[in-house]
Amino acid sequence: LAGCRTWRRRSSSWTSARRRRVPMPPKSSGTRSGAPRLSEVARKVAAPKGAVTTGWPAVRRTCSQKLGIEFDPWQDQVGGLVLAKRKDGSLASTIDGVGLSLPRQVGKTYLIASMMFALCVNTPGLL
Repeated sequence: LAGCRTWRRRSSSWTSARRRRVPMPPKSSGTRSGAPRLSEVARKVAAPKGAVTTGWPAVRRTCSQKLGIEFDPWQDQVGGLVLAKRKDGSLASTIDGVGLSLPRQVGKTYLIASMMFALCVNTPGLL
């Protein structure tokens, strides 16, 4: 918009989107690798409601033993949430799905694609 002026409102309802540094929490020994928990380093983590178990250990084992795929600690923890199951064995996040907001080139596609390959290996006839 050539020739238009931009005005900044001085009301408390408008806030500037300044970037701020967020200090990283100290490393926790709560995970098997000693890496910090996902909930300690992520700004927001919401586990699916009603989740009592997860299908992730079988998928991780298939990835490691049959496909030669290893995961970063954050991927390992996200995998547990993505494949969380209810008491009846159904996936806890079916209708709403799973949302991830991560920067580029950190391994989102690697995680999801690996998970899908392992699920196909573990569940004959899935496709």
